[in-house]
Amino acid sequence: MDQLLVARELARLGARPPLLMQICRIGQDQARALYRRFRGRKPTGGPLPYGGYEKFLRGSRHLHASLFLALAQHCAAYPVRGEDADPGPRETWLFLKAYRMYLGECRLSFPDGERRLEPQQAFSLHRLHRRGEIELRACPRCGALRAVPAEHPWRSPCHHCSTSTALRKLAQRMRRICAS
Repeated sequence: MDQLLVARELARLGARPPLLMQICRIGQDQARALYRRFRGRKPTGGPLPYGGYEKFLRGSRHLHASLFLALAQHCAAYPVRGEDADPGPRETWLFLKAYRMYLGECRLSFPDGERRLEPQQAFSLHRLHRRGEIELRACPRCGALRAVPAEHPWRSPCHHCSTSTALRKLAQRMRRICAS
């Protein structure tokens, strides 16, 4: 698999240089040049922000985390580019495909420009899900998938059921995506 192709795609989607270096195994100068080329400015300095799953499972980020992980789970059921190679490239292509689908779904569901997950946050979620720290469980009332901590004994209806019409429509779309 061409690491530079993946790095270009990640930079185009807005990934910061440390994420490019981590996923694609490219040098810092090359990662910064790609970022500058696609974003039109110098990258911000410092390490990537990282935290556990707690920061993703609160407020509107919870909805975005659930949506992204549902799309990633959906993508995992189908072959992706790099299928015959080792698991590393397959996971990278899976992440890219799920993130692109997530951005498309955000454009449809949140036309007002609600804050979405950045590539770094989505990659952290993807990694936490692969490690088994976060699970997707279906809501007992509406059936929408919800991201919850693996050890959490969640049984109550989700907040999608009892909130706005837009969230209910998104929950219905999530059910259709995961059922197909």
